[in-house]
Amino acid sequence: MNKEPTKKQAKEFWERLGYKLRKKGGIDYWYDPDNLLVNMFNFTIDLNNLFKYAPLQMTIELWRTILRGWIAKLTGDYEKDTLALFWAIWEVIHNEKTKV
Repeated sequence: MNKEPTKKQAKEFWERLGYKLRKKGGIDYWYDPDNLLVNMFNFTIDLNNLFKYAPLQMTIELWRTILRGWIAKLTGDYEKDTLALFWAIWEVIHNEKTKV
């Protein structure tokens, strides 16, 4: 799948990984599970954020599953590859048997 996630999907994605959104004065603040501020404004879906923040909440086994699916879909196009990784993670964290 190479479509952009909706804002609702992006929010749900980060929340499923344990991050919490708090709004103050119209500004978004994202906190990690230890209640430390990790990002302000828009927690974007890009390769930097996917590799920096998503692995913290997943087991090695989950990452192996995700990366196998992602590598099979690599195109050499940064935007498409970013979306492919997002959807690979999305699929794993929405699997009913998966505990993130």
